[in-house]
Amino acid sequence: MTLRHVTMAQGTSGRIVIDVDPEFKQELYEALRESGSTLKDWFLRHASEFCDEHKQPSLQMVAEPRASYGANQKKTVSTSIPQSDANERS
Repeated sequence: MTLRHVTMAQGTSGRIVIDVDPEFKQELYEALRESGSTLKDWFLRHASEFCDEHKQPSLQMVAEPRASYGANQKKTVSTSIPQSDANERS
């Protein structure tokens, strides 16, 4: 199916009219019927979500690691015993 951009008239009534390929129309209605939905219900749900996303874009906050300034860091000290000393202590 090829989609093309066509400018449609916008009236003041509550009607929205679009032209689609007849085969696509049948495919859409069949899918809606199988899902238990109507074109109006499907359109209103998706159009509402679309408008909501454009009114206030979702904020995807990414947690950034806190900067550490050394004040609250625990210092770990590792000591190693030379191999010769370790053998003598066993």
